[in-house]
Amino acid sequence: MRMAIRAILRAVFLLMLVDSHPLRAQANREQLPVPMVQILQTMYSKLDQGNYDMAYKFLKVLTPVVQTLTQKEGVDLFKEMESAIRSQNKERIDLAFRRMVIMDISDLMSFVNDLHPLTERDKVHARISLLEYYIISPRIAETNFMVDQRVKNNFRKMLLLFNEDELFGQTQQMKDFGRSILQDLRSSTVLKK
Repeated sequence: MRMAIRAILRAVFLLMLVDSHPLRAQANREQLPVPMVQILQTMYSKLDQGNYDMAYKFLKVLTPVVQTLTQKEGVDLFKEMESAIRSQNKERIDLAFRRMVIMDISDLMSFVNDLHPLTERDKVHARISLLEYYIISPRIAETNFMVDQRVKNNFRKMLLLFNEDELFGQTQQMKDFGRSILQDLRSSTVLKK
């Protein structure tokens, strides 16, 4: 599993280097020293180990992206995450972290509601979204196994369609899978305490 994630991360990172166009969803991602999914994975690991000072440092690295998400979503994710880390309450931290990742996935997958045809960039965003989802998936599976499996299956179906040589006629189906993923992730069962 780790080897597959690393291979996808390398491919995504290379695509980001080759494609110099700013990310449609978040130009601020380009300001990060490493791919955001790596920062989130390390931050989650530090939070899980109770190393809150280090986790806070990773949150500060994510400031440009978190600020963009805050503006877009109307929820101050930085303050929410900072407050949860200071409380050292595992449940609050877990909920704040899941919310931050889910809002980032929503931002990355904003293409599902766009009218434009799907692009290679959308494919990259879908893959990054899946990698970010894998970080929070075990916790979501604990609270709602069916939702976790449905989200994973919809990601797989969407990415399989993206890999087809001819996207004609499948764009709507891919966007439907994406909308279903976002609906499940924003459900109260995923974001409950």
